[in-house]
Amino acid sequence: MLKKPLALAAGIPVVLLLDVFSLSGAFAADNDWRKHTDSANEMMRSGKIDKALIEFNTALESAERLKAEDDLVAQSLSNIAHLYKRQNKYKEAEVYYRKALARREQTLSPDSEPIDRNLEDLVYTLWDQRKYDSVAPLLTRVIAIREKQKGKDYDGLERPVSLMARLYSDREQYSEARTYLDRVVEIRKKAYGSDSLRVADAYDQIARLKRDEHKYGEARDWYQKALKIREKMLGKEHFQTVRNMDEVAWTYTREKQFDKAIPLYGESLEIKRKLLVGEKIEVARAMRDLVRAYQDNDQTDKALPLVEEELKLLKEALGPEHIEVAESYDRLSDAHRRLNQLDKSITDEEQALEIRKKTLGDKHIEVAQNLKRISRLHQQRNETALAALYAKREVSVLKTLVGSNNPEYINAKRDETSLDEKLKRESVEAAKKNEKPSSSGAAKIEKVDSSSLRKEKKIKVEKKSKDGQSIEIEKTTKAEKAKKSD
Repeated sequence: MLKKPLALAAGIPVVLLLDVFSLSGAFAADNDWRKHTDSANEMMRSGKIDKALIEFNTALESAERLKAEDDLVAQSLSNIAHLYKRQNKYKEAEVYYRKALARREQTLSPDSEPIDRNLEDLVYTLWDQRKYDSVAPLLTRVIAIREKQKGKDYDGLERPVSLMARLYSDREQYSEARTYLDRVVEIRKKAYGSDSLRVADAYDQIARLKRDEHKYGEARDWYQKALKIREKMLGKEHFQTVRNMDEVAWTYTREKQFDKAIPLYGESLEIKRKLLVGEKIEVARAMRDLVRAYQDNDQTDKALPLVEEELKLLKEALGPEHIEVAESYDRLSDAHRRLNQLDKSITDEEQALEIRKKTLGDKHIEVAQNLKRISRLHQQRNETALAALYAKREVSVLKTLVGSNNPEYINAKRDETSLDEKLKRESVEAAKKNEKPSSSGAAKIEKVDSSSLRKEKKIKVEKKSKDGQSIEIEKTTKAEKAKKSD
């Protein structure tokens, strides 16, 4: 009689024990998941990325054995994606973010916070891969979820809305970009206040949008709004403020309103001198906007002292043979050229050439460009012999660097041929008149190029010529000598 109840009684504990064992197994798996996840995070902090990946995968295996309310599988997949993203392995990160999203979409509400976070992670991973076509629909989902959760003015919308604006701006869809930027402005005003620097940043973004549309007057209006905030919040003597001043000045230069641009650039430069005391390099660089404005306004005489000061500062800070000093010599040469001081302009370019040859080597693209500029300066002085010599050197450098089929080489070779032909014509004409060809150039050929040719012995154009021109000159010279002896 007691066996049946005992059997029934025994049956109940058996079921209960099964549940207990099941729960204890779940707890064990859960603890195992947390143990491996914590270990993986510790490995990441220690920079042991490979070991962290092993731990995260082990945690994923533990999660897959669980059937709990918390979706630890999706979390494990996201953890692995984070790890790959940290290594800049965006393709692998994308795969795991998509797996995590698919898992969550099966079990969670479509507007839940975990899905929102997952979508955002996936957006940035796609952005880093420049998969912009895939970004837009995901951003739209993120914005819709957050609007539903918190309302249209929620500050958590700032980042996705800003990204959407940038996405449209990069595609030159300026009207759509402006719609989203206006939202950014309103979100930031509500979150931080109308005079916030973040609002000023948003005004800058709208200004750049207008700049890209070549609407420089409208761009200036927005830059000035940003400038007003920065002057109020930071004061005039602050780097962000003077940067804004430069942007306003730049819009004036685009509209040829140099009378308004130059005073702004001048004021900006004086503030930078105060802010950058002892920073010679930065002060030198700060002069260039004002120099360009003067030159574009045909006031190179006012630009010249600034270029000379820039060169002096860079030499003191970097030494006389730094590549940035060579670039400064280029700017000085350009200023002298604009003032028709061609002798000085050539000397400046020769100084730049010498620096480049020392720092970059004889066969470098910048050396070739330097030689081209010197050749053209000699052409301006009608010194064909010298112009041809530098053109030949440019061609030689380019042939080594880019080969004879490169367009840059072909153009340089065409210029060289043209100069050779011109020199030949001048030689024939000079021979008829019993004169030396391109007398000003020929007289100087023995001392050309203070940096390199001065180290050589006398060089005669006749010996360098390959077109028979030298023979003709020599014959003429011999004929003249015969006449004199008679």
